[in-house]
Amino acid sequence: MNDVNESSSSWSDSRLIASVISDGRCGREAIRRADELLRGYGSARLVVAAVDASGRPVGHRLTPAEQRRLADARELARRLLAAEISDGTNRVSTPAEVASWAGRLAFCREEVLMVVGLDTRNRVAGSWEIARGWEAGINIHPRQIFSLLIRESVGRCVLVHNHPSGNPEPSDEDIRFTRTIIDAGRLLGVDVLDHVVVAASGFFSMRADCVNLEFGRCSS
Repeated sequence: MNDVNESSSSWSDSRLIASVISDGRCGREAIRRADELLRGYGSARLVVAAVDASGRPVGHRLTPAEQRRLADARELARRLLAAEISDGTNRVSTPAEVASWAGRLAFCREEVLMVVGLDTRNRVAGSWEIARGWEAGINIHPRQIFSLLIRESVGRCVLVHNHPSGNPEPSDEDIRFTRTIIDAGRLLGVDVLDHVVVAASGFFSMRADCVNLEFGRCSS
């Protein structure tokens, strides 16, 4: 059983998961079960992402109590990440910083497309959820993005969306859509700096890894 005065910052992923699913008791059986979940899902991040906000299981079989406790842990993590999105004081200068800033999207069960407006110093000037779809995609038109950015007087932006599958690799449709948005932004005087895909297993920067896309010029 865990000591209430003991810090959990040095605990292994297995022990943390065991504590969550056993309501803090963290006994031998809970550790064994946590190890089993880690082997089945592949990582602690994927274990937490194994249930949606209502506690419904995804993939490997979970008991009702495990579903609820993991769902609660995920919802708390989502809220903490959301609280870190501030009113423009955050600076996102690299794909990793964008992915960290939008990390809460990685746990969504449906695809969500966000646009993040930046000032000339790469500080977040605003962020907006443009569309929410289903597990396999989103229906979106460029005017939904640029009408908002023009109304908000935003001249630089980054697109972010998630892949509920857990794999951040962009689809051919993702790349075609991004090229369309880049071209439209160029015509309207809006620099599209990157399109970052976030997922439970990591993130993908199209600016860094899609050589055929000509994104806008970044600030130095």
